Amino acid sequence: MYTNARYEVPMTSGIAVLDLTSTGDKAYWGPLCVPHLIHMVAVAIDATPGDAGVIKGDLRLTRDSDTNRTDGTVFVINLATSHTITGGSVSKVIYHKLTTPFLIYPGQEVAVEVTDASASVDEAKISFWVEAVWEPPININQLAPTMTMVATT
Repeated sequence: MYTNARYEVPMTSGIAVLDLTSTGDKAYWGPLCVPHLIHMVAVAIDATPGDAGVIKGDLRLTRDSDTNRTDGTVFVINLATSHTITGGSVSKVIYHKLTTPFLIYPGQEVAVEVTDASASVDEAKISFWVEAVWEPPININQLAPTMTMVATT
């Protein structure tokens, strides 16, 4: 059952597709106003992987900063050559439901990183299924004391 507070967040970082044939950071996402629970990650691939690949969701405690960045703590997805796409068919979507939803606060960010490239998959799309956690700003600040919230009028 879906709730009104859950929705899909495409992780594109200004680009339409992600090239999984090379390693490195591919996309970023983080809330700016409201904490969110990440429930699921979906990756749509455009071709059968030529070899296995690994996609990780790393937590950045501060947006755009790798200081104290975690390694795969949000999610790890293993692409396999068994994720086959036959000619003329629609994209294959790999779903990864997190065992425990991951709570991310405003100011934090998830970096989607390919740590093991997957040959042939050069136009993937990735998105999160998230749920807003409605908290007043004072509570958010108490829950995540490392962040700074500045109110302006």
